[in-house]
Amino acid sequence: GIYIDEYNAAGTWISGQYKYTLTATGSQTIGLQYKPSSTLIKTAQIQYIFNAKATPYTVYLDDIKFLQP
Repeated sequence: GIYIDEYNAAGTWISGQYKYTLTATGSQTIGLQYKPSSTLIKTAQIQYIFNAKATPYTVYLDDIKFLQP
């Protein structure tokens, strides 16, 4: 799964948004919409979540782009 953590200017976690669940194997290009949950959000961090009981598991990240609409 893909989760976006949101932080204020002091670096304190404010909230997060769960954005995507992948259940199939293989290579994919994923496009997501992201809008900060409030005007207090100053930075965001992408987090990957996977099921440790599902083996084998390998996560490769090639490229991330945060683009303003």
